[in-house]
Amino acid sequence: MKGLIFLLLLFLGCQNPVKRLKKLPQRVTVAHRKNPTLGLSQAIGGYSLGCLKGGKTFSGKENGVVLSQTRRGRFWAHSQMIDLLTELGEFTFQTYKKNILIGDLSLSRGGPTFGDHNSHQNGLDVDIWFKVLEGKPSFEWLQTEEMKSVLTRKGFTEDFGKVQVSLLNFLSQDQRVSRIFVNAKIKKYLCEEQKDIFDSEGLRKIRPWYGHDDHLHLRLKCPNKDKACQNQKELPEGDGCDQISWWFSEEAKKEKAKFDYSFEATRSLYIDKTKNLPKACKELVHFSI
Repeated sequence: MKGLIFLLLLFLGCQNPVKRLKKLPQRVTVAHRKNPTLGLSQAIGGYSLGCLKGGKTFSGKENGVVLSQTRRGRFWAHSQMIDLLTELGEFTFQTYKKNILIGDLSLSRGGPTFGDHNSHQNGLDVDIWFKVLEGKPSFEWLQTEEMKSVLTRKGFTEDFGKVQVSLLNFLSQDQRVSRIFVNAKIKKYLCEEQKDIFDSEGLRKIRPWYGHDDHLHLRLKCPNKDKACQNQKELPEGDGCDQISWWFSEEAKKEKAKFDYSFEATRSLYIDKTKNLPKACKELVHFSI
């Protein structure tokens, strides 16, 4: 049976040679992929320096939820995250007859990943595409399709509108949610055009951050029982709309220019994180260079 599944995946992966899965450079330090530990979920450490016990994922029977790019192995999370995303999928399916696309969660035991994530380490972060689907696409599409920006010169593409605003509102009202990161233009739009839909606390949770023009980044608070989990500091008071102009200033552009996305800088940061994980994480996640 396993051999049949392997052949099926191999066949699907070879159907379109232009979209063959990209390999990581050989010099990358990588975490060994293991099964999650058994038992209740427990977030350990911080969002950007931590790990995950008792990682959970979807059963495949949920309404309104589709996992994308599972080849990356980042489809595990804390049970509270899986619960919330299941509720979000059900809401989207029942209200709009649409499916939400789930991007990266965490590895099976959390920990750092090489490349495009600094966080997603303790099972309490997830990327959710702005694009929603009427049906479920092919396996190949889900493995190779990339998120696309919803921004245009004059506004937004068809992938950002009533449904996406509704999803942001749904999530911002949930007490488990700590922050929702979006592009500054989206936050500005919510402040100027949709303020009657959101309450002050909901808008407060929606934070502008560089990028995030093709997805929202959802972050949960540390569950009360997870004593080894480290929350971020409290958000500033207010809905944040009075601070949005800074994100369009020259100072903001200069801050963005300081980020180093080169291979060597990314690899160096990754290796540093593997060395400085909490002790409890080093017993769970092992790395090779």
